Formats: sequence, C-alpha cells, structure tokens
Amino acid sequence: MTFKHGGLNQLALKHPEDYLDLSVNINPYGPRKSLSLSSIELANYPDPHCQELREVLAKERGKSPSQFVIGNGATEILWACARAFLKPNDQAIVIKPSFGEFAAAVKQLGRDLIEYETRERDGFQIVQEELDAFLDNVKPRVLYLCNPNSPSGTFLEPDVIDCLAARHLDCLILLDESFLSLSQQHHKAEAQYRDNVIRIVSLTKDHAIAAIRLGYAMGATHLIEEIRAEIPVWSVNALAQKIGAQLFEDKSFLERSREFIFRDKATLEAELDLRKIHRLPSQTVFVMFKDETPQLAERLFEEHQILIRPCQSYGLDSWYRIAVRPRIDMQRFFSAYDQIKDSP
Repeated sequence: MTFKHGGLNQLALKHPEDYLDLSVNINPYGPRKSLSLSSIELANYPDPHCQELREVLAKERGKSPSQFVIGNGATEILWACARAFLKPNDQAIVIKPSFGEFAAAVKQLGRDLIEYETRERDGFQIVQEELDAFLDNVKPRVLYLCNPNSPSGTFLEPDVIDCLAARHLDCLILLDESFLSLSQQHHKAEAQYRDNVIRIVSLTKDHAIAAIRLGYAMGATHLIEEIRAEIPVWSVNALAQKIGAQLFEDKSFLERSREFIFRDKATLEAELDLRKIHRLPSQTVFVMFKDETPQLAERLFEEHQILIRPCQSYGLDSWYRIAVRPRIDMQRFFSAYDQIKDSP
C-alpha cells in the first residue's frame, strides 16, 4: 500500500471519519464558519478573469490586479509556469527533497530537470554559497524554491533569495510560499523581490478549503500574463472565486489560527523530544522526523487508523512528515506510536 498526501481519499475508505489523517498539511482550525455560498447562481459561467478575487488580493498585498493570476490550486499554477517559461533546451533546477509537482511538470514537458541536493547532515537546509555556485554552473531558465520547504520545513531568508535573484537575472525563481502564512516566518510575506521572482500561494492550506482548490501567483505583469495564457478558461469555478473573495473579510482568522497552531506545534515537538526522536526544526505546520521502526506507517494505519506521510517518494528512507494538529489528535498519535514501539 502506498501512503501519500491526502491519502484517505485515495484509499476510498468506507468510514473515513474513523481515521486520523496526519498526512495533510492544512489549517486544522478552518475553514471559517462564516464563509457563505448563498449568492452563487449555478446556471451562470464563472468569471474567466477572476476579477473580483484579483482585486481583493491586490488590495491585501498592495499590488495591481494585473500582477495576479488565479489557479485551480497552486499545483495548476506550477504546471502552467512550466509550460509558459520552459522552452526546448531550457533547464530547470529543483531542490531535493522538495514538493514534486513542478518537477513532474518539467518531466512531462520533456525539459531538462536538474536536482540540487541538500544534505541530511545540514538538516536539508540550502547553503547559499553552494546554490549560488550551482546556478553559476548550470545557468538554468527556472529555479523552483518551496519556502518554507516541504517536507523538511526549512526556511530560506528573503534577503538570501533576493540576492540570488540579483546575481542570476536570467533565471526565473518560482517561489512557492504555500506554507508561509501558517509558519513562524509569516510576517516575511511582506518582503519585496525583484521582477525575476514569481510568488505562488495556496489559499487551500491557509483556510482549509482543499475541496474547492484555490491558489494564485503574484509577480511582474508580463510574466503573470504568460502564466495566464497557459491556464484554461473557466479553470477556477464560481464557488471557488466566491469563497476566495470572502477569505480576507476576517482579518484575525489567520492570526488566531497561527496562535493555536504554534501552541500545538510546541506540544508535538516536545513529545517527539521526550521520546528522543530525531526531528528537524520545522518553521511551519508540519514536522519531519526520522524513525527506523519497520513498517511504521503501515502499522499506524492498519492497527490504529492513523495516516502519516512517509518520505520515500522524496528519496528519504526512515523519514516521515507529520502534520501539526490539536492536542487530542497528537495524544491519539503518540498513544499509537508508543504501543507500536513497545510491541515486538
């Protein structure tokens, strides 16, 4: 059995409510109950330009609506970026380990994909000087950076990213900030970057609206237009657009969520440390840890109905990623974990 992100839906369980899914990294305190779909007219086509939502985002982020493109989740935008910016003979660099959708899009296009490998002994953190030299050597058209990174939770400071952008002006940096709002570095969303940086955000994760899929890219207008040209018309349905326009009405929602999440994260890390489980110092809503217990994920699922994310698909044996959840869920996980460790 293969365990992946969002695995409960893939497994088509008869009673999914009996299972605890710790493989999904979304805000456990959403969605906001005041979100409403009452004014949706189901017979009408959605706005192909997502104008209302783009205007809301422009106001929130101090930009022009022309600097935003909306997608059916951040994944659609990543695939559109690959089509828009990678021509034959162009090369793209991805960090390893990291979220794999952009790499999958590059491979699907038949473009040259090059991996920059971080090291376990460095906590899978990017070393600025080494990446800079790597870019000098390869001279790629695109660099994909997930920041904070999944699955490691590591964070690269904005001044480092801006320095790389300045040093490599011919390289387009796709900066995936899908986990930034739910991280301890959330205030760095205010950082400003050069025109060769495109920022990608998943509203799905921030607001726990995975069922409708919603994300956006923000950047220089001419680059945003190239992305928009690769996204099918009516890709973002009217329900998603309506919800998206409401997300910023309650300015305190994410602040309250982060307060609870950081508290829960401290509890999770303390319990891992109590058991002397090797973990990485994650900056966001999940923690990556190492455990060599045979078939740990399978046993958690089969014996205790708990799903965590093994990192074998990232090329990392014995590593797992677990989502931060409320205390009661963490108690259930550690009770199951202790039983497995105590049994033969």
